[in-house]
Amino acid sequence: MNPKQIAENVPNFVKQTMGMAQMRLTRIQGDARKVVKGTWKKLLATPSLKRVESTVEGWRRDYQKRMDLAKIRKQAERVGHDAFRTVGIATQADLKNVMRQLDNLRSDVRKLSKKADHRRSHNRNHNRNQAQKPTA
Repeated sequence: MNPKQIAENVPNFVKQTMGMAQMRLTRIQGDARKVVKGTWKKLLATPSLKRVESTVEGWRRDYQKRMDLAKIRKQAERVGHDAFRTVGIATQADLKNVMRQLDNLRSDVRKLSKKADHRRSHNRNHNRNQAQKPTA
């Protein structure tokens, strides 16, 4: 038997019962969707979450300012150009000085990166702990 033949053989009261159950299920799904949507909006409006969002956003902006690679490259180029301009040609001492300054910049970038990674993992752990705390 194909599905059409089966549907024709199903008694009307079963069809009506299934139709009513489907309508109730659809209504329940709609109500649940409204509740979840309302709860989500309330959660997003809580002051503590807003404070956390603003703190994280501040850290992100600060991290981006510090980790501006274009600015670091430009500074490294400027150091190199200054050495060339001063003498006309770079001496061995100039090259060593430039390399030393580049190494210092590289270590500063690594330190900032580690600090940002530490902050990120701390925030992630803090947010996870906050989410696990029971509410009173």
